[in-house]
Amino acid sequence: ITYRSYDSVYSTTVFESKNLHIQGSIDTHTLEELPPGTQFEISVSASTAKGFGKPKSIISGTKIGIDVSDILEQPHMTTETKLTETTASIGLRKPKLNTDIKTDTQLMSYIVVVEEERQTRKRDLKDNQYITASLSLNSIPSELTVGDGMEYNGYINKPLTPGQQYIIYDGLAVNTTGKEELMLHDSQLTSFTAGEKKNRITEGANIIPTFIGGFAGGVVVTIVIGVLLLCLICRLKSHNKHKERNESHDDFTHAEEESIEVKDYGNIHTKENDHYQDLRDVQENNYEELKMNEYR
Repeated sequence: ITYRSYDSVYSTTVFESKNLHIQGSIDTHTLEELPPGTQFEISVSASTAKGFGKPKSIISGTKIGIDVSDILEQPHMTTETKLTETTASIGLRKPKLNTDIKTDTQLMSYIVVVEEERQTRKRDLKDNQYITASLSLNSIPSELTVGDGMEYNGYINKPLTPGQQYIIYDGLAVNTTGKEELMLHDSQLTSFTAGEKKNRITEGANIIPTFIGGFAGGVVVTIVIGVLLLCLICRLKSHNKHKERNESHDDFTHAEEESIEVKDYGNIHTKENDHYQDLRDVQENNYEELKMNEYR
């Protein structure tokens, strides 16, 4: 048996090659004390009295030996899920800086898993779970729009169904053993109902900024309503003052007209008295002349 290590997820792994001679007729053999998270090329050749046959080779390896929570950091506490009818923009975790995991390794990738309802067991994908994106550890963005229809390393990020409840997990896809192993984080990234107008804050998020934003919005609305009411009141007062001025002007005009009528009546009455006085004077003069004629 010949084996050699040629790739690992750890930057501290020392690559080596060994030859083993196994005596006797056996079907299996266990290679021991191998470094974790390392991939090997293993060759086996059998021997007879005529010598060794043609070797057969396989690719296999060891598991990484730690949990996904030891590799990925916690999500940002203020990350919000921004929703549209068929998409959800979510924050992603990134590898921790204090581990010797190689971020440029081809043996491990960061995955985002969409689940349509909660499952008791999350280590294996169920019928209602699917990988929506696979990303290299050294190129994980701060945010991913789930449902944008794009392809991420062979996985289609298909649009979400409006009204459907979703739970989003993340984790790692490890390929060190020759068979892909999925390791999902125990805590979800977020959960939401697709198509909701209101954004939901990621699990553990701080709701104080949302409260402050709502309060500030309420204050602004109250101020606007107050200004509109003040303008309306001022307009009503201006209208009433204008109406009072018009009424005062009408009363003054009416009073002048009455005064003119009284004056005209007084003039007419004075003229009539003068006319009667003239008639009396004429009568008296006629009477005096009549008496003088009689006396003569």
